[in-house]
Amino acid sequence: MKRKHVFLAILLVLALVLSMVAGCGETATPTPTKAVAPTAAAAATPTKAAEATKPPAATTPAAAATPSASSQPFTGPGVKTGVTDKSILIGGTYPLSGPLAGFATIAKGVETYLKYYNTEKGGVYGRQITFKYLDDGYQPANTIKQTRQLVEDEKVFIMFNGFGTAPQLAVREYLNENKVPQLFVNSGQSNWSTEYQKYPWSMGWQPNYQDEAAIYGKYILETKPNAKIGILYQNDDYGKDYIIGLEKALGDKAKTMIVAKQPFEVTAADVNSQLANLKAAGADTLVWAASSKFVAQGLKEIYNLGWKPLNIVNVPAAQKNIMEQAGLDAAEGVISAAYIKDPTDKTFDSDSGMVFFRDMMKKYFPGGAKDDDLISLANFQGFTLGWNLVKVLEQAGKDLTREALMNAAVNMNYTDSPFTLPGIIIKTTPTQRAPISQLQLMKFEKGDFKRFGPVYGAHN
Repeated sequence: MKRKHVFLAILLVLALVLSMVAGCGETATPTPTKAVAPTAAAAATPTKAAEATKPPAATTPAAAATPSASSQPFTGPGVKTGVTDKSILIGGTYPLSGPLAGFATIAKGVETYLKYYNTEKGGVYGRQITFKYLDDGYQPANTIKQTRQLVEDEKVFIMFNGFGTAPQLAVREYLNENKVPQLFVNSGQSNWSTEYQKYPWSMGWQPNYQDEAAIYGKYILETKPNAKIGILYQNDDYGKDYIIGLEKALGDKAKTMIVAKQPFEVTAADVNSQLANLKAAGADTLVWAASSKFVAQGLKEIYNLGWKPLNIVNVPAAQKNIMEQAGLDAAEGVISAAYIKDPTDKTFDSDSGMVFFRDMMKKYFPGGAKDDDLISLANFQGFTLGWNLVKVLEQAGKDLTREALMNAAVNMNYTDSPFTLPGIIIKTTPTQRAPISQLQLMKFEKGDFKRFGPVYGAHN
């Protein structure tokens, strides 16, 4: 009987053990639940352990954090046109001829940086980058023709840094319909950032003209509140954008402060008659929305007329060599703004970014760099654009597609550019597509531009 009780006790213990094992098995396999996506803050904040093992940012592509769907608006089949395991073909259009041909050297600056990166860094993820650009003469009809050739015949991966507001607006719809990135357009027209929902595949790069003009408006209100303002503007979207920005900044005072507006055509021989009209209207402050040719010629004409307004010259024409063409006396006191370093500014002679630019220009500039090429702001801008293109290509990753590139382009946050002015960053989000939106004022004095005041813009 005693043995029977012991045997029953043993059976009871075994039953309890088996039930505990079964219970443990259930808790190890919980009922599946929907996965919760990490918040943007969580995704962007690495652990201390991850920080300790992360290589220096300057030597590696952007960190491969898992992005949220909202930060990756470009989805699709993953188009790789123009991309092979060994190459990337980029297209562009510039005025290699015509009245604005002086800007064509921007393309050579881009080409110089890409040649450096191909030769000394082996390209992006082993892919050599080829930049093929064609002449459109700043004629929208030619831009359409050349863009179609590059997209349909040459099969480029993207269109990059196409020059000019009117020419690039002429191909914007075509490129968006075909989902071809129109990246870093060389135009500060505000539409590149404000109309992203309608034209998601298009993006500018430099500060937009309206924001630039607004800074000038604020400066006038602070330093010359009773100014009588005349506006000389190129008669297209480029020039008209400056008027919009200036009038917004002046607010209700615009009606009384702006005494005259004078348009001119880009094909005009000069702007002498427009300047005479502005002088006759009593303007004592002249805001320029023009290209380099007309600024150089116009400042000289103003000086010859004995007229001494405050001249505020827009960024694209505010270069030391343009002031020298006008004459140092004629250009004395010109106000403008900047966002990248100026190769003519001697304070940057020992700057590491400037030294690197000049060294690479001597090695890789197409046709060989002359002394003037080493101090060309247009070349320097192109070189900076080349740097930015490589950064985005790296951030897009090894599996390079048009969609991946655009997702990278709308998620830039580059504080490490060796070529922008101190304090100026390159930043975008899916809903903020103006890569550079900061500027610093400068004044031309005794043969040089001198920067002054704070950095203005969206990211201060």
